[in-house]
Amino acid sequence: MHKGLSIKSKLVLILLLISLLSILVIGFLGWRNNRAMLTEQVFDGMLAIRRTKAEQLEAYFHTMRNQVEVLGQDDMVIEAMIALNRGFRALRNQPISDEMKAGLETFYTAQFFPKLYANLPGQADYTLYRPANPAGHYLQYHYIAANPYQSEDEKLLLDQVKDGSDYSQQHAYYHPRLRNIVQKLGFDDLILVNFETGDVVYTTSKQTDFASNLINGPYRQGNEADAFELARANSDRGAVQLVDFELYRPGYGIPTSFWSIPLYNGPHLVGIMLVRISLAEVNKILTYNAEWEQAGLGQTGEIYVVGQDLLLRSNLRFLIEDPAAYLAQLQANGIPERTIGMIEKLDTSILFHKINSVAARESTQGRDAVGLTTDYRQQAVVAAYQPVTLETLQWGLVVTIDQAEAFAPIYTFQNNLLIATVLMIVLCAFGAVLIASGFLRPVNQVIAAARQARSGQLDVVLPVTSKDELGELASSFNELLQGARQQSTLLGQKQQELDHLRLTFLPAILAQRLQKGETQLLEQASAVSLLTAGLTGWHTLASKKTAAEVAQLLQELTADLDEAAARQDLEKFAAGPQRFVGICALSRPHLDHSRRAVAFALTAQQIVQRFNQKHGATLQLGLAIHAGAVTAGVIGTTRLSMELWGETVHVVDALGADAAPNTILVSQVVYDQLKDQYKFQRYTKTGRDAARPAAWVLEGAIG
Repeated sequence: MHKGLSIKSKLVLILLLISLLSILVIGFLGWRNNRAMLTEQVFDGMLAIRRTKAEQLEAYFHTMRNQVEVLGQDDMVIEAMIALNRGFRALRNQPISDEMKAGLETFYTAQFFPKLYANLPGQADYTLYRPANPAGHYLQYHYIAANPYQSEDEKLLLDQVKDGSDYSQQHAYYHPRLRNIVQKLGFDDLILVNFETGDVVYTTSKQTDFASNLINGPYRQGNEADAFELARANSDRGAVQLVDFELYRPGYGIPTSFWSIPLYNGPHLVGIMLVRISLAEVNKILTYNAEWEQAGLGQTGEIYVVGQDLLLRSNLRFLIEDPAAYLAQLQANGIPERTIGMIEKLDTSILFHKINSVAARESTQGRDAVGLTTDYRQQAVVAAYQPVTLETLQWGLVVTIDQAEAFAPIYTFQNNLLIATVLMIVLCAFGAVLIASGFLRPVNQVIAAARQARSGQLDVVLPVTSKDELGELASSFNELLQGARQQSTLLGQKQQELDHLRLTFLPAILAQRLQKGETQLLEQASAVSLLTAGLTGWHTLASKKTAAEVAQLLQELTADLDEAAARQDLEKFAAGPQRFVGICALSRPHLDHSRRAVAFALTAQQIVQRFNQKHGATLQLGLAIHAGAVTAGVIGTTRLSMELWGETVHVVDALGADAAPNTILVSQVVYDQLKDQYKFQRYTKTGRDAARPAAWVLEGAIG
């Protein structure tokens, strides 16, 4: 960790790292577990929808099969087959008038072909659709071309044609009953076909396959003819067949499938019944009747089925909800414009849109699964798929929903988890700062106290608020400071003693420079007064006293002389039992330094006289004074000594040697300065002293 960081910063970082690691680990585990749980919920929901829809489809087709089987054994249906087949045969030789021919051709060319080829590719050719026999021509004219109900959905309302034919009479009887069955059971059409000839002798809806022929007629290649051929090939009683959906040309291209079953009258095969169904009911089942959100499929979920050819067998949700966007998506996916146009015209994607996704392929190959993949829109989806067996049909059922929507709760959880993580990190950072601040508060107090102590404030006392290591640290620091205070007091006392000694033995100016740490202690003064005093009779006194008494007497005399010197600001330079040297105006300048030196000399003689009177001593004091320039210096490294040198020192030493006891001898310089204030008498030199400087004997103050 970086050395420049403070302990608080390091502690905050450590707490943050620990908290962040804990949050990330817990968050990751929570995210992983919740993601797995929510993903499992999504998959389970998709599987449940897939299973439900597969069961509904199978149940729907199974129910229709049972209904077709029951109808195939119904006496009324069998009777209708026989009666209508008989009536159809009776019309085989029916003459066809030009009006009928023209009317039927007009229907095909003016109504049927324009509508058919508007939806499906091809060219109009009436000769291909014209009935091959008179019966077909006759019935199509009366029940289709000349039908008073021209709407495709209403043509089945025509019960009887007033032509007096046996067919019309039988039709008038059975058609209402068969129409009721179709409407009740939800079929699109019920068709009766001659087993041998392939003639379509009856249809409920009266599309153009009515009265046509499924063997050699225009619809011989469609799935209607396939259903007929299946029933002929497997004509066992109760054998129900189902053919896959194809575009039903009589219905203008509507996707249609057919059920087929042989009709028996006792042991005799009398015909084949076809039941036409559309995918309307399948769409209702798979689209929840266009209520996807209420069914749990959200805004992007859908269900569809594909055949073995991977073509849709149900409409897609996106075509129903937003046709324009769906068609644009097909165009972007490279679907041919012709196919897109047919989807747009017919408003259905069934049998036009090929779904070549992984889910569609695997479901039609018999595999079932749930997982993440892409759909026909190249959109990431959750897909649940499985094969569905609908009688003879093998389809694939696919349930999808966009991953973005399916996993929206996961994404919401992730976002909430991220927000919570950020908030937790912020709170942890705030908490780490508080904890670090609280934890380090005693340490900071110690640091602050140490800084105060370093600056000289030793009176700091830390509060001891706990009994832990931090409390022990505060107590130890207080004890340390207490010891430092004691040491400081002792050092102060020693320093005072040292300063006193310095001031005692050294002039103040040199003592101050020594205290500052200077090593070269020299002081030059141009105008000072230098005094020397010699004391005689001390040895005689000392010989009569003990050492302790001598020391006491010396202390008394010295104290009086020091006090007198201090009054005149005279610094004691050297002192002993018999000699005293003082200097005035060295540390502090005085213009009257000579007067001060003389005043001290007179006072010193008085002190000695009082001392003699008090102790019965015979001490005598001789003094000499000179004024001038001197140099003062401290000599030595381990043991210091104070030295004075210069001409003034030589002069005063010479005067001191001449000064008799109880006299004050001053130089010519001092005399010149003080002759107006004191009385002087010229000092008479002997032959030995003739070479010495001129001197004067001080007699006292004038007046």
